[in-house]
Amino acid sequence: MKININDNILFARVGWMKNYNGLNGDSIKGGGTYVDKNNIGWEIYNFTEENGVYYGYVRNGGCIDIHKNFNAQTEDDFLDNIIVVWLANDPNGAGTKIIGWYKNARVYKYYKEPPKNTKRFKNDYDMIFEYNIEAHVKDCTLLPIDERIFNIPKAKTP
Repeated sequence: MKININDNILFARVGWMKNYNGLNGDSIKGGGTYVDKNNIGWEIYNFTEENGVYYGYVRNGGCIDIHKNFNAQTEDDFLDNIIVVWLANDPNGAGTKIIGWYKNARVYKYYKEPPKNTKRFKNDYDMIFEYNIEAHVKDCTLLPIDERIFNIPKAKTP
C-alpha cells in the first residue's frame, strides 16, 4: 500500500484474532479488560464481508475526535478517505503488529448501529455489535498471521 504525506491515517488497536469473522473456529486475545473478562469484543467482525463492505470497530471512549485529529468541520459526523491501520498485540509477546488496513475508509465520530441484515446486528451472541469505521472490501487487507511482521513500538512513559 502506498501512503502519501497528506493522507489521513488512523491507527486502531484491537484484540488479536486470525480472521475477524466471528468466534467460530477463532478466538480473541488482548484488546482490553472487557475482552479479557468476556472473551468477546466488538472487533470480532471487522473483516466480515457484508454486501461488499467491512464494518469495523475500535474502542474509543465514545468518540473519535475527527475534528481535532483530521480537521473535520464541527457539524461533520464522519470523514471519508481515511487510511485505517489495524494493530493488535501479538499474543506470543512479540509486540504490537500491523494486522491489516482499510483504505478509503469512512470514520464516524460516534458508534453506529449496524444494518439489520448483517452479522453485527443478528448473530450467534444475541448482541448488537456497533461499528465506527466502514470501507469497501476491495480497499481492505487482513494480513495472514505469518505476514504480521511489522512491529509498532510503544512510547515509554517516564
